[in-house]
Amino acid sequence: MLPKWTSNRIDLEFKKLFDKLIDKVNGLPADAERRDSATNKRIDNLVLQSGGASPNEVVDARVNSAGQSFATLHSRLVAGEKLTALEIKVLTENYLKQKEEISQLNKVIQSLFGGTSQTIDIFISSKIGNDTTATGTAAKPFKTIQSAVNSLPMISSNIYYFWLEPGSYLEDVIIDSIQAGRIFIRSTNYVETMGATDTGCYVRSFEVLNTPTYVNLTGLTFVDTKNSAGKSVNCDLSGYVSIQSCSFSENTKSISGFSAVYSSGNTAISIGSGTTFNNQNICVNARFASHVIVSVKGSGNSIGYIGDASVVRLYSSSPLFATTLKQEKNGGQVLGG
Repeated sequence: MLPKWTSNRIDLEFKKLFDKLIDKVNGLPADAERRDSATNKRIDNLVLQSGGASPNEVVDARVNSAGQSFATLHSRLVAGEKLTALEIKVLTENYLKQKEEISQLNKVIQSLFGGTSQTIDIFISSKIGNDTTATGTAAKPFKTIQSAVNSLPMISSNIYYFWLEPGSYLEDVIIDSIQAGRIFIRSTNYVETMGATDTGCYVRSFEVLNTPTYVNLTGLTFVDTKNSAGKSVNCDLSGYVSIQSCSFSENTKSISGFSAVYSSGNTAISIGSGTTFNNQNICVNARFASHVIVSVKGSGNSIGYIGDASVVRLYSSSPLFATTLKQEKNGGQVLGG
């Protein structure tokens, strides 16, 4: 601490004190330089003796590559280790995910080029199914038919069997542009209910569009027709659709233009094996170069068959009754019966 001059006199003593203060002030830089030199030597010794090359490394070691400063070198190292561990975890997860995706891609490629051809069962239950967690197994079934159909690849050589537990599936199912070996949509009790007007497996409507694959619908009872789009089964620009042991018995006679089965765009349809049409406005409406083969039964219908620029072929043993059994339009034909 520098001494103070407490007297008001300016004399020799004041001069001596003043000079002493000046000398002390002038010596401060030199003293600071000596202290700085000693500190630098200690740092140099700390760093250089540890294999470093510059005193700046002491400061630099506390700054990461992002420019973030840490209070101590230890805290910076700990943070770096945590980040490295997190990055390794993320990389591992990405690797496993990509490995799974590559495996799935290989399966798809094998299917596309005929590497595999399996028969795959997919289970659906409106009672215990869950579309979020479903795998399609009997233990983890889908809840809706559409979700199960959506699980299919667009192109596959596999044969798929969709098994519907008896219950209500009031949905408009769309099968669009799917290429597979074959697709079967069946109730699990279709053998026991063959020919019945009530199969216990209730559906609203199906559309098969732009699908060259053979599609089979078996053991289904079509209901809730007032909420469908004017058709229970609509097939357009598709290959071959088979409707077996199904029941179209909900009264649609008051719904103008309603067709239980509608076919167009060169689609071929086979309807038979115990399928029933009761109280329908139009049972089968074939249009635009489609081809329908029918062997069914039923009564109380308004119009049985319409061949509109298409051909409907009836087995002679088909006991279907309608106010107007046959209509032929635009060069279409209804043959047999």
